[in-house]
Amino acid sequence: MNRLPAVLAVAGWGLCGLFILNSGILGADTQTRIARLTQALQQAEADHDALAAELGRFKAAHQDLQHVERRIASATEELKHLEYLRGRVSGEIDAIRP
Repeated sequence: MNRLPAVLAVAGWGLCGLFILNSGILGADTQTRIARLTQALQQAEADHDALAAELGRFKAAHQDLQHVERRIASATEELKHLEYLRGRVSGEIDAIRP
């Protein structure tokens, strides 16, 4: 079976479509719409990139915040321990005093 006629038909239809797009048969309105959609796509891609960068900054800030929270929790535990020791020492001092 010879596939040459099918290939030529597909190529012909492709060339016809290309001719229609390039010749302006679609009209200036369609070409203007295509230009606006292309600009909107470029803007959406730029917005996406900016949001991705902002998300990265938020993730880094979140990690910093978690680190600070861990340090605060550690300091709180240390303060509780120091309060316990202070109470214990105060009790021993009171016991030694006449």
